[in-house]
Amino acid sequence: MTGRLALGPEFAAWGPIALDGAEPDDVDDVIGRGCVGISLPAGALASPDSLERLGPVLERVALLDVPLFVHPGRAPGQRATPSEFGEPLWWRALTDYVSQMQAAWLTFMALGRREHPELKVLFAMLAGVPRCWPSAWIHEAARASTSTTPTSSMRPPATDRPRSR
Repeated sequence: MTGRLALGPEFAAWGPIALDGAEPDDVDDVIGRGCVGISLPAGALASPDSLERLGPVLERVALLDVPLFVHPGRAPGQRATPSEFGEPLWWRALTDYVSQMQAAWLTFMALGRREHPELKVLFAMLAGVPRCWPSAWIHEAARASTSTTPTSSMRPPATDRPRSR
């Protein structure tokens, strides 16, 4: 946090809390140090038991009216899926990330929202938008997010689609 504070008020940080023995006071500590909200790895919310374990922490986040940022990552004790021979090196990171986020989102929507109706939660991955996407896709996705007309925003625009031969 010291590095972030040295950058000045233009830069904000999400407050990480240690998951082993997390307490509501941990939330107070990081918010008191200037963080805009709390960050947790998806694995920390990926089951009913984990959601219950973090219940007091989530209650404090809601009480302070700060957001919770859920990002891909394992919780303590969760093992990484072993790589298979022949997989690209990036494969596990992208496939595990998606399943971690899905488990956390489904757990929160099925159980957590009922327990924490006032909690503001942001689920995000890939730093928002991966740099490898063509810019036309990004503009299409942005247009689709503000449109009231249903669209397939993740399909490349016609000009970017590969041509069949």
